[in-house]
Formats: sequence, structure tokens, C-alpha cells
Amino acid sequence: MRMVFRFVRRLFSSAIFLVFIGMFALNIASLTVPDVHAMVSQALQTTLGLRSIGAADPRDRALLQKRSAGLAAENRKLKVELVASTARNAALMSQVKKTTGSVKRRTAKVAATNLSSAAGQSIPFLGIAVIVAATGYELHSACATMRDMDALETALNGKDKADPDTDVVCGMTVPTKEELWASVKNSPSGAWSLAKQGFEQVSELSIDLPDTEFASGWQDSLGGWTDRLFGSE
Repeated sequence: MRMVFRFVRRLFSSAIFLVFIGMFALNIASLTVPDVHAMVSQALQTTLGLRSIGAADPRDRALLQKRSAGLAAENRKLKVELVASTARNAALMSQVKKTTGSVKRRTAKVAATNLSSAAGQSIPFLGIAVIVAATGYELHSACATMRDMDALETALNGKDKADPDTDVVCGMTVPTKEELWASVKNSPSGAWSLAKQGFEQVSELSIDLPDTEFASGWQDSLGGWTDRLFGSE
């Protein structure tokens, strides 16, 4: 009886081993042999209702191919947009660099001119010619800076219309020295008041010009000096 039991146990162990070997071989064959793969797929589809990739519905495969083609087209479109965006950014950076460099150089020149002409502007009566020249240069530089800013704004935002303030600044004219002298002779207090009002609008700086009374004798004396220096009108 014991011998029969041992025989059965050995037979069962051998069967299990053979089944394991068979399943292992079938697994290898299903991955390497197309016919075996098709047979296993068909068996799974029939018994369990599962479908392998190879046994997928042709309509599903067509849909997947369509989606894949769409994604590929979108990817190509994004690449083109990326190249264009990179080129635009490079052009903008070039414009920004050009504008800032121009403004910095111009500002440095204006500052140097103002400092170098300060002493000449302080010369009584004769300094007005220096003031006219320095003011004219400042207006010219301010107009150029405004136009540079308009060009930069156009590059950044696509704005094709100049700022109205640009036309105002570029349209300003500097009075001649004769016109300035006439203004001072006729009303020195008015000229002083106008200067005070101009500096009061500059909130970035604390400039406080004192109140000054111009007596009639001082005004007559001033007129006499200017008539002798520049000729009476």
C-alpha cells in the first residue's frame, strides 16, 4: 500500500513538473513564434473574452493611427512656433539692447553738457546764449529718446502709433536769446515766476526757488545793461 502511495505521489510530482515545463515552453513560443502567438490569442479571446494587441479591432487600430498622426502634426506645429518665438524673442532683445544703449549714451552726453555749461550759464547777461544752446540740445535729446521709446513699444506690443507726448516734445522750440532778453526786460518777475512754476512740477527733485521782488529801479537798470550789450530795439 505504501508503495502504491509513493508511486502516485511521484507520478503527481512528475505531472506538475511536466505541466510547468509545458507552460514555460508555451510562453516562450507565444512570444517568438507568430503561429503560436495567434493560437494563444485566439484561445484567450474565446475563453476569457480578452483581446491582444494583434487581435484588436481594425477600427480601433485606425482610430489609434489617426490620433497618432494628429499628435505628430501638432508636435511639428509646436516646433515651428517655438522656432518663430525664439526668433521674435531674439529680435526683441536686440531692440531692447539697442534702445537702452542709445538712451544711456544720450543721457550721459546731456549730463556732461549740463555740467560743463553750468559756469557759462552763470555769467550775467552773456550766459543766456549758453542757456539757449544747452536747452536746445536737451530738447533734441529728449525728442530722440521719446522716438526710441516709441520704437521699443512697437517692437514689444505691436503698437504702430506714436505716443502723442512724442509729438508734443519734438514740437517744442527754444526761444532765441533776443526773445529771452525781451521777456526778462519786460517782466523779470514774470520770468522768475514762470521758472518757479516749472520746477514745482518736478516732483522727483526738491527745488525751491525763493520768492523775489523786482523793484522798478532794478528793472530799469537791467534794461539799460541789455540795451548796451545787445542794442536797443
